[in-house]
Amino acid sequence: MRERQVLPSKVIHPDGTVTEVYPENGEKFQYEELSEFVGGMIETVPYFTKRGEFSVAYCNEEGMILGMEANPVATKMWKDILSKRGGQLLREPRLFGPIFLKAPGC
Repeated sequence: MRERQVLPSKVIHPDGTVTEVYPENGEKFQYEELSEFVGGMIETVPYFTKRGEFSVAYCNEEGMILGMEANPVATKMWKDILSKRGGQLLREPRLFGPIFLKAPGC
């Protein structure tokens, strides 16, 4: 039986650095891991997906309220994806704190 290759997921930090991460169990991320990556309660970032690279993005649900630093790199990526969808934005989107990008299949 062929062993399944797990692609690295990524955490984009507010300073622009990117860390590759893998599930502790080698297959699927657990809530506790995701919470640790974003520094608290997780929230899905809507429409932040890129086929073949990442299937979902998570941020800290209270990142702005907690005074986490803005994340300009992740915000720009998200805005680029939103603009390609053709929708009109009601307000300027901004992400705060570390952003977790989940690789497909994790």
